[in-house]
Amino acid sequence: MFSKEYFRYLLSSNRYLLILLLLVGMLNALGNTIRGLDLILQGIFAAGCSFILPMIVFYHVHDKKAVDSYLSLPVSRKAMLVTGIVFCFLGVYLMIAIGCIAFGIKGQYPADVIGSSLPSPSQPFNVLLALAVMAPTCLALVMFNTALYLIGNDLIDGVIMMGAYTCLPLAIYIVISSFFYSFVAGGNNPDLSVIRFFSPIYMSAELLLMIAEQGKVYWSSLIGLCIAALLSAYLLHRSYVLRKAERANSRSTSFFSYPLVINLYLIVCVYAIATLYGMRYKALGEFLGDHFVLYILLFAAFVAAYFLYRRKFYFNFRLPLFYLAVVLVSLLFVSSARSSRGFGLSDRYEKAKGPDTVSIDIWYADNNNEVNDYIFEQQGKRGEYVGVFVQVNGDKIANQVSLMSEETSDIIERYRKKAIDDFYEGEYAEYEASSHITIVPDGGFSYSQYTCNEAIALKDLIALAKDPSVRITVTTEEGEYRIGTDGTLRIYHSYVPDVTKP
Repeated sequence: MFSKEYFRYLLSSNRYLLILLLLVGMLNALGNTIRGLDLILQGIFAAGCSFILPMIVFYHVHDKKAVDSYLSLPVSRKAMLVTGIVFCFLGVYLMIAIGCIAFGIKGQYPADVIGSSLPSPSQPFNVLLALAVMAPTCLALVMFNTALYLIGNDLIDGVIMMGAYTCLPLAIYIVISSFFYSFVAGGNNPDLSVIRFFSPIYMSAELLLMIAEQGKVYWSSLIGLCIAALLSAYLLHRSYVLRKAERANSRSTSFFSYPLVINLYLIVCVYAIATLYGMRYKALGEFLGDHFVLYILLFAAFVAAYFLYRRKFYFNFRLPLFYLAVVLVSLLFVSSARSSRGFGLSDRYEKAKGPDTVSIDIWYADNNNEVNDYIFEQQGKRGEYVGVFVQVNGDKIANQVSLMSEETSDIIERYRKKAIDDFYEGEYAEYEASSHITIVPDGGFSYSQYTCNEAIALKDLIALAKDPSVRITVTTEEGEYRIGTDGTLRIYHSYVPDVTKP
């Protein structure tokens, strides 16, 4: 299964490349003065090598002259495949190993660079753990990218397949996020973590950063990479061991090649355009009028992709029919999403309660508002600018016991429901007062955001201020004020220097 002679040949024929990789890795690890950045760059270099090395080692399958010479060598195809994968793996692993060892020697991230969530002095970077986990990670990455490269029948097609399938999870993520942003009230941050399992690059980066930040292994990503390696092994067997030599430099016609890739990206792009049909459009005709050029350009790109696939100008009546069918289905989908209030997805968010963290930004178009009148009544002055920020259960350290009351929760829920109605039925008025509500369940990482096209009323602000878990800051051009539990306004921070003091 492994050929020492073929491995020595790969070493000798690519020795200059290996020396270059070693120099780049060493210079980055030793010369980078920002600790932590060297490990990140080393990971980027390793990811790049996982694409470049398979293209170099397996280029012969796409070359008519080279494929006959290589496949006639006294080495079995399985041995050539395994040996080539091992060679690519060592090149990728070399880059990441240099970064892990250098980072472990240097120490942890300082608190003032890149991110405060990275290792503290009490949590040293586990070099052995990183080296052990990144070994199967690099192997899975090399196998996956090699399998993608062998889908095509020439060099250009192989590179396109690698890029297309690598970027596809990101493209799908963008389309789904755009749909939530346009059609689901409060759904600006959907949980799409499952998509990462379709991206070995993402899972590899996630593993490395988790070890660097917390000294732990992200087991779900490691298992996902192992599954990707098994699937890649099956595809490699079919596309290399069982490969016909006459495929070299011929048209790529395999199932996972151009027809599938072109149609997948067409669907993704069409739905990406369709998600622009948000609530600001009153009618579908208005939307199509604004984006007609985009649809024309996309159809031209669709025809050009088939030209690249066929290696000649190709036009069939099925192409425009398929294109129109995809466009019509996408428009029907977004129209249904609009009429059904995002298919009811906005209802999956629950009422804020207990330990949830809520922040509300209140914006006023001008200084003629009841909060400004309230400031004048309390302080004898008006503000040219007035902004209000409400924070509920925000300071968990100083406020561990006091959670939001039921009355506070009811007030927030009333405006949340009003914001949902505004999202689906109202029109966003750019120059009018508004309240931006962000709810973080149990102080976690996921959140939902709402925009209510009116400012929270003063009586509701005073009612909120009575809750000890609520902190309300009123900002003017002269300073910051706080509303106390008794409804009084007191100065918190003045922007105007006190000239009476020496």
